Amino acid sequence: MGWKEVYHQWSQEGKVFSSTHLLAHLISVVIPLKQKLHVPNEPTINHPQPPEIQTLGTKSTLLKSFTMANQDKIDEFKRDSYAEHECREEAGEGGRCMR
Repeated sequence: MGWKEVYHQWSQEGKVFSSTHLLAHLISVVIPLKQKLHVPNEPTINHPQPPEIQTLGTKSTLLKSFTMANQDKIDEFKRDSYAEHECREEAGEGGRCMR
């Protein structure tokens, strides 16, 4: 979900947390915050992008084309991932809950 406030690791310093402990964290921390925070429809994508820089005047055509190409790659990645998800769902390897 991308909520840093609810993060809980599976283990720490060689100690694996039990399913009971993780369930207690889910019930006491995650579920109450679900009522307060926005739940995103899709995960964030860590995709390389050019740095944001201050500009004086207009942006160059090269920068505009690079930005559009970058957005096209992100859109293509999303389309491919959704198509893969649909194929796996049809094959019985997952479902909407696994998104």
